[in-house]
Amino acid sequence: MKNQVIASHFSAAASVYEQIVQVQAIAAKKAVALFRDLSYDLPEGVIVDLGAGTGLLTKELAQTFANKPVIATDIAANMLEEMKRQTWFQASKLISTQTMDMSEPTITKQVSMFASSFSIQWVLDPIAVLQNYWDKLEAGGVMVISFPDTSSYCEWHAVCRDLNLPFQGNRLPDIEAIVAYFAKAKAKVIWKKYSYIETYDDIYVFFKNLKQIGANYAYNRPAYSASTMRQIIRTWNREYASKVTYQIGWLCLIKPSIT
Repeated sequence: MKNQVIASHFSAAASVYEQIVQVQAIAAKKAVALFRDLSYDLPEGVIVDLGAGTGLLTKELAQTFANKPVIATDIAANMLEEMKRQTWFQASKLISTQTMDMSEPTITKQVSMFASSFSIQWVLDPIAVLQNYWDKLEAGGVMVISFPDTSSYCEWHAVCRDLNLPFQGNRLPDIEAIVAYFAKAKAKVIWKKYSYIETYDDIYVFFKNLKQIGANYAYNRPAYSASTMRQIIRTWNREYASKVTYQIGWLCLIKPSIT
C-alpha cells in the first residue's frame, strides 16, 4: 500500500518535477562524474537506472556510456512518460523504460551497472534491496548509488530539538552502515560523502517544494499540525537562516570478476 501511495504522489508531480528540484539534479550529475573519474571499464550488459523518475540520472548515464543500452525504471509510470517527452530521450535508440517497484525487481537481462540517485531512501530496507541487486549483477559489474545520508537536514533536527518536537521526516540511509555491510560481502567499496546547501528566502518554500514534487510522504509518522508547522517555519527562518543542508552519500560497489 505504501509503495502505491508513493507512486501516486510522484506520478502526480511528474510534469513539474524538474522545474523544482535542485539537489536531485546536482547529485545525479555528480554520481556519474565520480564514477567516470575511476576510469573503470564496465563488462558486457545493460545499465539499469533504479528509480529513474524523469531521467536526471538516466540522461547522464546515456551520455557517458553512449554505446550501452540503458533501462530506466520507476514505480511511477507518469515520471517515465515525462522522460519520454524529452528531446534527449527521443534522440537515443538505446534508452528504454520499464515501470517497476525497486523493492520487487523484474529485470531479467545481463546487467553491467545498477545505478540510482535519490531513490534508495524510499525503500524501507535499503541494504536488503541493494543486496538483491548485487546478487543479480554480472561479475565485474558495478553499483553506483547516490542518496541523502542520515546526517542530512541538520537544521530541521535542530529546530525539532529547540521546540521539543519529534522529527517527522523519513529515516534516511546510513552510508557507513551500507559500506560496512558490503565490505563483508567482498565488494570493492569506494565511497564519499559531500555537502550541498540550499538557501531559501522562506523555509516554507522547502516544505512546499517537497509536496509539489511528491516527496512529502512520511512512513508511519503523523503529519505536523498547521500550528506546529508555522512554529517550525518561524524558528527555522529565524535561527537557522532558512538553510537546508544535505549530506549526500555516494557509493560505488564493484563485484569481483571471475578468474
